[in-house]
Amino acid sequence: LVMKLVFSLISVFLVLVVGGVLIAPQMIDWNQHKGKVLEQIKTHAGYDVEIDGDISFAIVPSPHVSLKKIRVQAPEPVTQETLASIEEASVYVALTPLFKKQIRVKGVKIINPDIVLEVSATGKKSWESAKLKAVKDVSDTVSGGSAPEKKKKTSGNDFLQNIAVDN
Repeated sequence: LVMKLVFSLISVFLVLVVGGVLIAPQMIDWNQHKGKVLEQIKTHAGYDVEIDGDISFAIVPSPHVSLKKIRVQAPEPVTQETLASIEEASVYVALTPLFKKQIRVKGVKIINPDIVLEVSATGKKSWESAKLKAVKDVSDTVSGGSAPEKKKKTSGNDFLQNIAVDN
């Protein structure tokens, strides 16, 4: 009888914990963090982004953040100010690194993108932010210029493993 009671209490506790983990992200207003998200995008990628829709986070089926109605400004506009308009983008992350306060992106899903890439007569590329140029310059310096790099094997530690685009 005591074992049955202990088993029942443990089962109820586990159901409450799992239920809380699954339901809690739905109860948080993630839109209050838009400013921080936009600031991080600007800091790390160099792009001015507007999010006119909602931000949501879910654990199931895989931890992911979804952003709706996104507009990315061209850092070096040629004729178009907008680099990309995206109906929805979801970024999927690995669960276990989150416990170590790390983020490992497993994949990105983009729904109904409208992307405009332009090159001016002088060679200016509309999509190249200062941050992207700096990374490219460092990469070119390390690789010895614009020589093609050998194809490397991918591993489970790659930053990005999957990108999907749906129209």
